[in-house]
Amino acid sequence: MQFHTLSESELLSELNPIPAGMTSEQAEIRVERFGHNDISPLRKRPFLLRFLEHFRNLMIMILLIAALISYLIPSPGLVKRIV
Repeated sequence: MQFHTLSESELLSELNPIPAGMTSEQAEIRVERFGHNDISPLRKRPFLLRFLEHFRNLMIMILLIAALISYLIPSPGLVKRIV
């Protein structure tokens, strides 16, 4: 159940809070019903995959291909200026 989506009255009727606190037996019943109060660990992706995700954008791919083409096909005017 997603408690954050419930209104206050729905939440109070669902959980039946006890102002004086719970007994050990009541706590065990709630653990069995709702589970432990644990946060599941996130799986960490390798650095290379996280880095490569930045290049999934279409515009980035187009710019990288244009840069590669520009590198592979040198400009004739540039070669004359360097030599």
